[in-house]
Amino acid sequence: MSGIGERRKHARADPSADYVHKRAAILEAAARVFQQTGYERASMNDVAMEAGADRASVYYYLSLIHI
Repeated sequence: MSGIGERRKHARADPSADYVHKRAAILEAAARVFQQTGYERASMNDVAMEAGADRASVYYYLSLIHI
């Protein structure tokens, strides 16, 4: 098992400065992609490319958002 659930639980409880910074950078990248292409046409690949990250990182950092 990857242990992703435990890492997410820890990140929610006590986020490090690096975690907060990376998450904010990915959210800002997502906002730029949504503005450029529209929410409906945007993809996780687009966000990852804009953020200079891989899709797994985008999922990891954005999975904590509850809409």
